[in-house]
Amino acid sequence: MTTRNKGRNSGRSSGPRPPMKDNYDKLAREIFPEMNASLYQSSPSTYFRMRLASAALHLKPTADMLASDQSMSYGVVSAKWELPSDDRVRVEFVSLDVTVLFHHAAETLIRLLFAHRDTPNCPWLEVTRLTDFKKFKQSVDQLRKTKKSAWDRKKLGVVLLGGATPEDAGLDIDQETWDEHIDASIIFFSDVAGRLLDGANMYNTAKHGLAGIVDSSTRMEMETDGVTHVLNDGPSIAYPHRVKERVDGVDQLKWQISLDAVLIDSDMLMIEAICKYIDSIFDVARRRYVGEAGAVWILNSSFIYTTILKGRVTAAQLVSGVAFDVATASTGPDGERKLSGIGVNLKSLRISDEVIEVLESYDDEMDAPRVVDLPAQERYRRVTVDPNSHILPFSPPGSHSVLANS
Repeated sequence: MTTRNKGRNSGRSSGPRPPMKDNYDKLAREIFPEMNASLYQSSPSTYFRMRLASAALHLKPTADMLASDQSMSYGVVSAKWELPSDDRVRVEFVSLDVTVLFHHAAETLIRLLFAHRDTPNCPWLEVTRLTDFKKFKQSVDQLRKTKKSAWDRKKLGVVLLGGATPEDAGLDIDQETWDEHIDASIIFFSDVAGRLLDGANMYNTAKHGLAGIVDSSTRMEMETDGVTHVLNDGPSIAYPHRVKERVDGVDQLKWQISLDAVLIDSDMLMIEAICKYIDSIFDVARRRYVGEAGAVWILNSSFIYTTILKGRVTAAQLVSGVAFDVATASTGPDGERKLSGIGVNLKSLRISDEVIEVLESYDDEMDAPRVVDLPAQERYRRVTVDPNSHILPFSPPGSHSVLANS
């Protein structure tokens, strides 16, 4: 008689394994103040603003930048470069760069929003725990679909403004200003979530492998009833991708090549607005977790509407691009080769109902955002346990602390 070693997995289900649990619940709470102090001495918005400045400089370079003898040295590294003098080449670079930057900034904002909404002990850990991209994508989709009336306005106020009401936050603003800011923020987050999902293919193409072909000026037109509509007249990115379709009750993937407009000015406006929200989230969190005063941005509806619509809405169409079905081939009984599956699909901009309602009265005017002081509060005041005691080598001085009223 012979026996067979069936191995360690004998008798076990071959289905997907449950995700591994981390040891979050066992982490020492003493380390959280240091981690919080370390995180909130950084400034993510500064990174995005410096990238924006780089894009702007390439769009309108100075004479010195265009000089052919530019050089750079840092430490033992030295190099020379020549910035292209061709405007077309620089626009193509900025088209790719701003596309990637918008999605990076948008994803950062939404992850920070998710990480802070329940006021956890250590938001830094919460941000980095969001590693399941499928679940994150589902959460973003839910964010886009949630009606304004279903948002938790008090929780949003705590994250963005430091409290459930102006009095709770200690802000010198009235309730009407508070409400308008929350309303505008909900509209903005919904729009950012939608653009993050709708532009995922173009973003992945631009970021991974640079598989998109950029044209600095693409004019797309469509004629209906003898009237010519301009769909796009500016930079665009062409890229192949797959889409799901159902054929005879079976899901399958088909290839398309999309030609999507790149709205540089719109993306740059959106990124700057995102930076303002990140500033507010960080200053509110810095007060809560470190005990320091700060400031928050107050953004009203006219600013948000203008930011969302600027550069995206034309008098003609709300179209973001065109998707061309890649032809498939088959050989008939007579040996003749046939091409089929050729199609053209217009891709519309998805804009929330609240924004659509103001399109007719849209006049390019807006009230400028303003900064309001976020004063220190006794309930968040922290006392340093030992100025010379650090668990982490990069912790700022005095970060090993406890709440003063604990």
